[in-house]
Amino acid sequence: MATPFPIEQCIAENIAPSPGYRVFDGYKGRFPGPQWPGQAKLCVNIVLNYEEGGGGGGEYSVLNGDLHSETDLQEMIGRPVRHGQRDIQRETQYEYGTRVRVWRVAPDAARFLVDSGHEIASHGYCWINHHSCDPGPDRPAASGLALVCYVYSQQGLELLYQCDSYADELPYWAPHPIMPDRGLLMISYTYDVNDNKFCTSPGFVNPRDWLNYCKAAFDVLYKEGCRGESKMMTIGLHSRLIGQPACCQALRVLINYTQRLQDVWFATRKEIARHWIQVACLEGG
Repeated sequence: MATPFPIEQCIAENIAPSPGYRVFDGYKGRFPGPQWPGQAKLCVNIVLNYEEGGGGGGEYSVLNGDLHSETDLQEMIGRPVRHGQRDIQRETQYEYGTRVRVWRVAPDAARFLVDSGHEIASHGYCWINHHSCDPGPDRPAASGLALVCYVYSQQGLELLYQCDSYADELPYWAPHPIMPDRGLLMISYTYDVNDNKFCTSPGFVNPRDWLNYCKAAFDVLYKEGCRGESKMMTIGLHSRLIGQPACCQALRVLINYTQRLQDVWFATRKEIARHWIQVACLEGG
């Protein structure tokens, strides 16, 4: 598929030449000035993944018609998968996320998040590998990101950005999979500064180790911003993990640590996307 953009625009605005083309050098070390509000040296974005609940839970469960129990982001690493059988221990770990831990992180969760101006973004109803789904007779022969874009367009919803990328520390443009005359803004997520380190190997057992790691990442990115290379720091969290008492205390310390500086912009991903398009004048479509 040919690129919808001239090659000069692809180079200037870091747009991949075609949907199937991989870009390994990114901004080539010449990072664009994002002009964060208030001349901030760093933008911090906190993502709380609320994956529990809803029809029996977002996790894999035979109660939901899945063929096996959950395997990821739970506290019993290495436990065999139960095919065709319930795993009560894993199910109740997810239930603990909604019964206790999310209330520790965000009391009166839904109302608090909305009233506080947090962005509520779609994370899917349950774990489904959409890239392998049959599009069906009434849908285009699309899968993965193209299918997501199609669903948004059919619902009349704006797909402002997409986060299924780990490629950068600044937003960047990629070709839109179903609109050849537009670009799709990518705002990378991270497995680095993420509480999944508590249930993966290698990872952290002591919350102080996780806290020190996150603070070190913040310090490096802030110093780079002071040198004129402002970036974005994403902190990935999950209510059933970070809501554990000791981990939640580490999170409170981390937030206080990052908020002690005036020239740090805390923003939702929607705010980052709007800024990138409207203020930083880094439009791609």
